Amino acid sequence: MTGSDIIITGIPRSGTSYLCGLLDKVKNNVVINEPESMSFHLSEESEPRAVASYYQAVRESILSGKEIKNKMLGGKIIEDTAFSQNFEMYHPSIENNNFSLCTKNTLGYLSRLDKFQAIMPKSPIFACIRNPVDTIASWKTTFDHLKKGLLATDFLIGSKKDIYLSEWQKERVTFIAKEDSEVRRRALIWAYLAEWIWMNRDRLIIVNYNDVVLTPETITKCILSETGNIFELDSAMKSSKIRTDKRQYLDEEDFAAIEEYCFPIAKKMGLLDS
Repeated sequence: MTGSDIIITGIPRSGTSYLCGLLDKVKNNVVINEPESMSFHLSEESEPRAVASYYQAVRESILSGKEIKNKMLGGKIIEDTAFSQNFEMYHPSIENNNFSLCTKNTLGYLSRLDKFQAIMPKSPIFACIRNPVDTIASWKTTFDHLKKGLLATDFLIGSKKDIYLSEWQKERVTFIAKEDSEVRRRALIWAYLAEWIWMNRDRLIIVNYNDVVLTPETITKCILSETGNIFELDSAMKSSKIRTDKRQYLDEEDFAAIEEYCFPIAKKMGLLDS
């Protein structure tokens, strides 16, 4: 019996890497955090065939005893890519050939949400979301491309350069790319990504960051239940605190833009409770 393939995506800084860390604690479950060059490969094709090929190649490597590359530090998967982008080669531990394989990519996978069903119809997709206030506060204090709102202009995939976007996506990113204000661009990008996830909600399962932090074991079991297999946790998963400390870096203009552009879809998605 062939193991299941699980796809993890979501809005950047919404807990996707943290979720990868949780899933990595499950026996017979291999997690790859941001496969190298995946966004480049996706930018070269209209459908995510590179993703399906990658899953097959990684499975073959693991089963043949070869090392694979992953974002790791000290032998553990990186749970916060703002802290480190380090890649290491390693041998994943599996119990049998029926292991589940998870990979995570934010913008690349998000940009092709509407195409996965045709290429990987049996692979469940999970999209992480988070309160826009905390997400954008994190954007403002971590990666430069998030801080400056360059996702709509400078990236090979998901930006105005991406020729394979749907008409709705092209219209939105073209509009965002014309915005001069970094503050408004950040808010517009978050709203665009959230709306795209919401539009594709029948194709995926939305995962709230708050649930991942507060009930990690429940969320992990929910995700793995989609594979139809029974998994054993390596250890109990402890809940953590919802991080809101970076809100201090937002000013009045930030809050005004978030309220104007992000709150309507955030409210619809149940993200304004904290």
